[in-house]
Formats: sequence, C-alpha cells, structure tokens
Amino acid sequence: MSVGGEAYAWGDNSYGQLGDGTITNRLSPVVSSAISNVASAIAGYNHTVVLTNGGEVYSWGANSYGQIGNGSTAVAYDPQHVTGLSAITKIAAYNHNLALSETGEIYAWGYNSGG
Repeated sequence: MSVGGEAYAWGDNSYGQLGDGTITNRLSPVVSSAISNVASAIAGYNHTVVLTNGGEVYSWGANSYGQIGNGSTAVAYDPQHVTGLSAITKIAAYNHNLALSETGEIYAWGYNSGG
C-alpha cells in the first residue's frame, strides 16, 4: 500500500474482512474497499481497520464484539465509517480497536472482557 493510495488484501475472507464486498477467499491481492487516500490499514481478528490521510477511520468484517464501531454486532461487508472520532493519527486492532488523536486522546471500542 502506498500513502494516499488504495489498500490491498488477500487470504481468508469468511467475514468479509478483505473488504471486496464478498466472502470469497483470495489467493492474490484485491482492492480492499472503495476508500482512497488510505494512510494505513491494520488487520484485526477477522476485521480490518483503515485510517485515511484526513484522519477518518473505517472498518469492516467480523463484528461480534462491536469492533466495527457502528453500534451493531452484524458482520459488515462494506466499509463502515467510525463516527465520534476526531483527527486520528494512529490505529491498532485485535478483538478491540484503538485510535490515537493528534491531541493525545485514545479511543477504544470492541471486545471488553477479561479485566
């Protein structure tokens, strides 16, 4: 992936985590969503999180813990804009996600168990 470009993904796509609108596993790279201006992308546990150069965050894929950030637990096959975030500069993901704003605020959503 190049800064300001598109994100590409391949492999298991059981939950739509590759972002190509399907659940077809891919052996070769495919464009991972219609989002352009991608600054970074990170693979969570069966979901994907993308940060744009404009500081916006999008997510798609498995969502059983609310890790997509759209107020639902339904699988998201298309990019979902994570609202309520402001000027994000970095992202991290696993079963939960973290976003760091340029003012030092940390946002978290998703799996929240185990102390």
